[in-house]
Amino acid sequence: MTDTPDTVRILRETLELERAATQRYAEHQLSACDPRLLAYWEGLRRNEADHHERLVAELAALGAADADADAFGAAGSEARDVAPAAAADPVASTARPSPTAPLRERGYARALAILASDLEFERLAVATYAANAKLLADPRLKAFMRELVRAETGHRRGLERAIERLNAGQEPIVLYCPVCGWELDFGPDPAHGATVRCPICAVSFALSARDGDFVLVRV
Repeated sequence: MTDTPDTVRILRETLELERAATQRYAEHQLSACDPRLLAYWEGLRRNEADHHERLVAELAALGAADADADAFGAAGSEARDVAPAAAADPVASTARPSPTAPLRERGYARALAILASDLEFERLAVATYAANAKLLADPRLKAFMRELVRAETGHRRGLERAIERLNAGQEPIVLYCPVCGWELDFGPDPAHGATVRCPICAVSFALSARDGDFVLVRV
């Protein structure tokens, strides 16, 4: 059982994790080469932003309004203005894939490293919220914290599945057209130099990989 000051402390700590989660998923979208990854990170960002809003409201009800709520914004919009380099932090020390590795592995190295960092983050959140649920005395807040455990467990499982699917190599490689932003589908197992003509802007691109990222070369 906890008293009100401890309840406020627990909710503030939870809020900081949710704020960090909302920002990280917005930042990771900046590095997304695959439309499906961008959509997934956006789904995670929205979910975490919803949690953030609820926590701000709960703190306000306890007379402990979050001083940073207005600056942060309910949807974590500040993170969208972060320079693209910020999204690369999780992979700064990642070893480069071997030049002889399959094209898929060489092209998704950055995405896999970022997803792995997200997975560790969500594992921490699950453990933290499970411990917080045991400490809270208010039945309603305890139920809310358990709901957060359920949500973050879902995030963890989803990230595990996303990593498995990228490693399995069974889905087509789909990238954004650098000219018009349409989706370019190279199929599930393209060879180095495989070409696709954008159906919208009619520009053709060859597929390659460099330093762990896919590279589209205009041809």
